[in-house]
Amino acid sequence: MKKIKLLIFLLLGFSLGAFAQKLNEKEKAAFDDIAFYRARPNDYRVIVKWVVPIRYKIYGDTSQYIKKEIDSTFSQIRRLTKLDIKKTNDDDEVNFLIVAGREESALNKLSEGIVNYANAYGGFYFKSNSKSEIYRAENLIFPESYRDRAPLRHSLKKNLLRSIGLLTPTERNANSLFYSDHNDKLKIDDFDAHIISAFYQESIRPGMTKEEVDAILKPN
Repeated sequence: MKKIKLLIFLLLGFSLGAFAQKLNEKEKAAFDDIAFYRARPNDYRVIVKWVVPIRYKIYGDTSQYIKKEIDSTFSQIRRLTKLDIKKTNDDDEVNFLIVAGREESALNKLSEGIVNYANAYGGFYFKSNSKSEIYRAENLIFPESYRDRAPLRHSLKKNLLRSIGLLTPTERNANSLFYSDHNDKLKIDDFDAHIISAFYQESIRPGMTKEEVDAILKPN
C-alpha cells in the first residue's frame, strides 16, 4: 500500500510539473501581456518575481471578511507557486504589508511613496533588486471607498497577484482577474491558475526576457 501511495504521489508531482509548462494559445497570449515588466521606458520587459519567503501582515481594518479574503488568496497562491508564504505578527519579519483603512498608525508602516500617490481606493508598491527579484511589497486599500464588499474583495485579490510579480494588466479575457478593468471577479479560475503556475515554475527565473521564456513555454 505504501508503495502504491508513493507511486501515485510521484506521478501526481510529475503531472503537475509537466502541466505547469503548458499553456494553450489564449493563455500564452495573456501570459505575454501579464508576466513581463519594464521598470523604465527603455528597459527590456523581463520577469520580476519573488524568490524569498513571503511574510505578510494586515494592518488597520482587520474585519473578518478582509482577513478571510487575504488569507484564502495567499493560500491559493502558495499552492500554485510553491512559495514559502506565512502570516506573521512580527513587524521586523514582515516584507509584505497590507494596510486597510486610514488609521494613522497603520499608514505609518508604509513607504512614503505609496501614501503620496495612492488614489481614492488605495495603491500598490513593490521593491526589487538588480536581479529582478522582489523582496518587499505594500498594498494599501480604503474599504470605505467601495460600494460593497464584492469589488473590495476583487481589488484585494487582484493587488495580491500583482504583488507577486504578475504586474501588467491585459486586455484579453474579460473574465480574468488580470483584466485591465474591474470585473468584480472573486475566484482564481483555471485560466488564471495556469498563468500563475507557469509564471512560477522553477525554470522561469527573474530577469528573463520574453525570448528566453518563449523557449521554455514552447508549444507541444
